[in-house]
Amino acid sequence: LTGLARKALRLVQETEVISRGFTLVSAASSFSRAGPGTVPRSQQLMGLRKVLYRALRSAFRASRRATCHMLKAFPLNSEVDNVTNYVCAVPLKELGLGLGIEHLGDEQAQELTDDYSLPALKMLFQLWLGQSSECFRRLALLLSPHRIVESDEVGPKGEASTPPLHLSIAAVTEPLHHALASCLTEVQRSYDFHRHFETQPKVTSSDRSGREREKCRELNALHTSIRSLQLHLKALLSEMIILEDDLEKLMVSKELTELTLEGYRDLNERLQQLHPHMQASTGCWEDTINQVERMLRRA
Repeated sequence: LTGLARKALRLVQETEVISRGFTLVSAASSFSRAGPGTVPRSQQLMGLRKVLYRALRSAFRASRRATCHMLKAFPLNSEVDNVTNYVCAVPLKELGLGLGIEHLGDEQAQELTDDYSLPALKMLFQLWLGQSSECFRRLALLLSPHRIVESDEVGPKGEASTPPLHLSIAAVTEPLHHALASCLTEVQRSYDFHRHFETQPKVTSSDRSGREREKCRELNALHTSIRSLQLHLKALLSEMIILEDDLEKLMVSKELTELTLEGYRDLNERLQQLHPHMQASTGCWEDTINQVERMLRRA
């Protein structure tokens, strides 16, 4: 469900940006630069947006219920399991996006999410990631060998001891499994339909317009690579200038002394921070060269 939701969000984002005059979301054409489009946002893949919101909302609430059930039925040592840090400890009303409303109508959902806007869907997706992660983490702690041995030792002594783990775990997993399976089916069906609908015009268009779009995509990809290379080089150059200035100040200082071990470590750390930009620049450069070579072969 998480992977499919990412694909659906990507399709919504690409379609939204295309409607504003850009081919792809990239450094060359960032979403923040996109001006008001001719097509209202609410008309872009509205069905997919609605299904995605409903599915993520249901999945979030199901994972939250499962986590809360585990916390109440199978409490763990606070040193191992700090309940106050859990997402499920936050009241649903504080999270917004209609998560705290039991029976949420379509009009109310649209109003609370600004017509299922992309930022709202992304926020809900991040909440689902956090909630599902803590749910499965808590389940893993519950099924750990140490916990099973502990429950076997404590169980027979108490008058109202908790039920055996193997008899109670189904109360957690079965409702969650059914909820997530239903959400996955709904999102998959909507995603497949809208993806086919979005790509169908490209298949039925003429060869000439297809070649023009292919060239446009190639130039956009090349521009993206060059833009990325420029940004990494600019960041690298800026850091190198600062480092050079610091070394020059040290050289002309009247209190010039030999660098200490701490000074060498600081210098080494600053150089190591430049390494990712060096690697990224090399990758962008190689990608740019490969793209140009492919263009030359097809020319």
